[in-house]
Amino acid sequence: MAVAAVDLGILNLTHFAVPDPDGWYFGQRQLGVEFRDLYGQLIDPTQGILGAVRSGGDEAASRLGAPPATSVLVALHSGVVEVGPDGTATVTFDMPDFSGTVRLMAMAWTDTAVGHASADVVVHDPVVTTLSPPRFLRLDDTSRLLVEVNNVSGPAGTYKVSLDTGDGLSTDAKETSFDLAAGARNALNLSLTGTAIGDQHLKVTVTQPDGVSTVKELTLGVRAAAPPQTVSQLIPIDPGQTIVLDKSRFDGLIAHTSELSFAVGPIARLDVPNLLDHLDRYPYGCAEQVSSRALPLLYLNDVAASLGLGTDDALHQRVQDAIADLLTHQTSTGGFGLWGPFDSSDLWLDSYVTDFLLRAKGKGFTIPDQAMQNALDNLGNQVSSAADFDNGGEDLAYALYDLARGSRAAIGDLRYYLEAKLDNFGSPLAKAQLGAALALYGDRSRAATAFNAAIDELKTPDDPKRWRTDYGSQLRDTAGVLALAAEFTPAGIDLSALAQQLAKLRDGKRWTSTQEDSWTLVAAASLQKQATTGSVTTDGKPLTGTVYQRYQQEHFDTAAVTIVNNGNTPTELKLSVTGIPVKPPKASSNGFTISRTYYLPDGTEADMTNVHQNDRYVVVLSMTAKDLGSGQYVVDDPLPAGFEIENPDLSASRGVADLSWLTVDTPTHVESRTDQYVAAFRYVEDTENFSTAYMVRAVSPGKFVLPGATIEDMYRPELRGNSDEIKLNVADE
Repeated sequence: MAVAAVDLGILNLTHFAVPDPDGWYFGQRQLGVEFRDLYGQLIDPTQGILGAVRSGGDEAASRLGAPPATSVLVALHSGVVEVGPDGTATVTFDMPDFSGTVRLMAMAWTDTAVGHASADVVVHDPVVTTLSPPRFLRLDDTSRLLVEVNNVSGPAGTYKVSLDTGDGLSTDAKETSFDLAAGARNALNLSLTGTAIGDQHLKVTVTQPDGVSTVKELTLGVRAAAPPQTVSQLIPIDPGQTIVLDKSRFDGLIAHTSELSFAVGPIARLDVPNLLDHLDRYPYGCAEQVSSRALPLLYLNDVAASLGLGTDDALHQRVQDAIADLLTHQTSTGGFGLWGPFDSSDLWLDSYVTDFLLRAKGKGFTIPDQAMQNALDNLGNQVSSAADFDNGGEDLAYALYDLARGSRAAIGDLRYYLEAKLDNFGSPLAKAQLGAALALYGDRSRAATAFNAAIDELKTPDDPKRWRTDYGSQLRDTAGVLALAAEFTPAGIDLSALAQQLAKLRDGKRWTSTQEDSWTLVAAASLQKQATTGSVTTDGKPLTGTVYQRYQQEHFDTAAVTIVNNGNTPTELKLSVTGIPVKPPKASSNGFTISRTYYLPDGTEADMTNVHQNDRYVVVLSMTAKDLGSGQYVVDDPLPAGFEIENPDLSASRGVADLSWLTVDTPTHVESRTDQYVAAFRYVEDTENFSTAYMVRAVSPGKFVLPGATIEDMYRPELRGNSDEIKLNVADE
């Protein structure tokens, strides 16, 4: 506990107010505090709250998500405080585990006056213990936990430091003793090795000579050195046949890093549980990707909850959070920038985000009226000024569909585009969206014409030499057409045959985009009511219809899963296993090559066999695009655990060093994460070579793995490349 008795001077008034995380809170006799760390940096309590929310979730999230913060952000609020007759107030706080400067702030007022003041208070225990861990570790990395013990006002004598690493970390320094005089300090380097992937808990206990103990706790993320991989298999199940799933399904994967999901039934081949999980784990967050991750939850909330992806309330909140995120991308004209409101928008993306918002509103989610009207006004304005086209119009068709869903389209426009331009639309999905718009206005005859034209065009495979500006592919178009056809049931459409066509396309794909996955899930949701009833049991429990299940690898340590077809007709099981491979992927190239080079700040290529703590490097990533793609590329460079990013974008920076030797391209978007550097590029023409760079510093000594850098086309993800993994040693200064 710490007690702050501070003379704030001017507060000889009767009413107080303090800053609240959601804004200034005014009320009678209110008093509060602001926290700063040991370096004087202001701690934002709102960020602490958001960080806690983002780091929550199931065990899989702790294995695959961003490493948790290694320090806890705190903020306290006193509530109403009575002011004494002399115009002063005394406030006490039960402090959490915190050492540093606390800023006490107050605002006071009477009917005729107002004032405010603040004062800093140093908060510490008699013996201050400071923990400085690496920001994270990768599996089998070895580093150190720096423990600094400062005897500010404690007794002199022998101190004991005990380190409890739990199950996912190991150390050879479980207990250390040393003598410490009054006013002296000592620093210990306690070894740490990551032994299991997950968010691991550390506890440091410092015992003073008089027997008094203080405990410090922190969470350290241990992450894999390779990204997760998914292997899928389609298994026919005849009447009466039994399928046993056991731990052999996880051969070649790191223990307890994996999960198994399966679907059984008429639409099992669409692989709903795996697609939901894949979208849930997708690591990037442009406007398209945020929409694609949330869109299926509007229709498959119950399925997602049954698969352990969250409770119903949590999934509802995820959709609402996605809406809030997307609205931060909205531009002043009502459109949506890909990575933010200042990024250039395009009509197809505007239409896709607006489609999601309209669907969400129809499901009862809260959409601000002004934002919704601005989005529809933007589409209306662009449709009104649209140029004529001979081949294209994918964005125009989507905008017309949205306007029809929002009761803002002109029926004359819809009929004109059907009768005069149907054959000119550049994708099957565009034709289906025009048909859906006509169906929304009750013109089912013309709607059927458009849908049938879309079905005919679905047989045309992707042209590898064609740029697609609508984020699409043959697979995405088939899924989108199926989803709309299942919703509007136009005459002459065989949904079962279309579903089989989609399943065959998916069977031939190892990598899929967020567009392909999201539209497949929307189609699956629409088809569930069309599915015929089958009968299966899982571990003796009778289930009917299409069955979705997901299991963590730990389940198979002690038990198998038995599936029996009790029906009279054959059925299918789509099995997917996702986990971290024991052997990291070797360097590969399919449409892209990528190389990573470390330089000293003066432009000299660095010797990465001789790295010391506090060394700084410029990391240059050079990419070559060998095939045409969508023009939407993302580069991901994982960090070794001992490094931290200092400057994430050197495209136009000279910083503290002279970087005139460096010439790189400017990314559309850059992210500096705890464990990786991410850059996105967007090109509207064939660009063969491009590069990016960022600056890092070696901050923690140890032996670390440096995973390979990767590049992929976000909407033709079969086009990708990665470099080799290497090992790094960081020595003390």
